[in-house]
Amino acid sequence: MGWLKMPLREGVAALQNSIVSELQRNWPALVTLTPDLLGLEYPGETTLDFLEAIRDLTDSGMVTCEAIIISSNDGPRMVDAALTARGRAMFEPKGRAAA
Repeated sequence: MGWLKMPLREGVAALQNSIVSELQRNWPALVTLTPDLLGLEYPGETTLDFLEAIRDLTDSGMVTCEAIIISSNDGPRMVDAALTARGRAMFEPKGRAAA
């Protein structure tokens, strides 16, 4: 059997686009991503969306980070996140060559 990919919850794909946009905008600097940074409320249902989005992006090799920290006080954080070479190639705007 192969690896079974679960379908994304509603809104997670849009959140992934927000994450990728934030990382592209800050490239090559590392970014600590939080739900607040992406305009989400913490705590709430969007916390699960945030975790699902970063899990899918890291599992697919598009994004890397130093650590994912989940705190009851501050919520989840993706520390020192950046697009991988694979992620930059995948999400590079058309007409622009990847660096």
